Amino acid sequence: MKELFPYFKCFESASRHMNFTKAAEELNISQSAVSQQMRTLTRRLHFPLFRKQSNKLLLTYEGDRLSKVVSKAIYEIENEISLLSVHDSIGDLRIGVDPSFAIGWLLPKLDRFEARLMDSQVMLNGNNHRLRVSNDKEDDGVDISIQILTTAPEIVSFYEIPNDDFIAICSPELLYRGASEMSIKEFRNESLLTLSPHGVNAAYSMDCMVWSESAEVGGIPARDHEQYSSLEMLMQAVVHCRGIAIIRQSLADDHLRANRVVRALPHAVRCTDSYYVTWMENSQNIKHIREFIEWFSVEFEPSSMDS
Repeated sequence: MKELFPYFKCFESASRHMNFTKAAEELNISQSAVSQQMRTLTRRLHFPLFRKQSNKLLLTYEGDRLSKVVSKAIYEIENEISLLSVHDSIGDLRIGVDPSFAIGWLLPKLDRFEARLMDSQVMLNGNNHRLRVSNDKEDDGVDISIQILTTAPEIVSFYEIPNDDFIAICSPELLYRGASEMSIKEFRNESLLTLSPHGVNAAYSMDCMVWSESAEVGGIPARDHEQYSSLEMLMQAVVHCRGIAIIRQSLADDHLRANRVVRALPHAVRCTDSYYVTWMENSQNIKHIREFIEWFSVEFEPSSMDS
């Protein structure tokens, strides 16, 4: 059957135009060559593809069914080749990203990805998550969006960040000398640091009582309670020994790696909503988008998060 593949392009053109002469012009071959290929294909398939009615060329039942399959296959092949062959992208890779995720996870690692781009830069936008719907350079949408969603998006392509947990963090100075974590008693005797439950803050943190019950910790920090309006302020309070916070591990990743904060307890509760990376497969920047998704998925492997 593979030897028939060269004939299918000719068949697709002839069945689309319903005219051998127009197919010959499109394929830059002679009309007799088109006729010969269709005769050969018909003979090898053992069923007719075309029929004539009042000097009008029509598809047979078999030809009509085959035409639909062949046309779809050729379109998908040509489209994929076009996307893979894009070398001159529309410019810099524009990423709409939640600012706290950018600060806590993406920015500290971004130079490693930019080194792979060579000819382009990454432009981050904390306010715009609208994906570009056209390849028009005037379209101010982004190529990639990274944001917290409760369900997987429809229509667009997406990558769900795996294994993000709510964890308890504190300054390493709060741990007893040489200890890798707190005792439950020490945990209860510390101050609780929380975010004001407004807007996206609700997805950054988790109610400590709910976390404690889910993780079976058996208590919460009860010495004092401080509330902060932004994640950045909360993280600075943790770094400066103000107490303990329950936070998404991904948002504390950079501080954990730099040992500015540590896990107060080994307990963790899986996040019910996820960070999703979304993009449009028909983007002219698909080459850079796929490079980013490949890099991103490797960087976010559970082993990388825990190291």
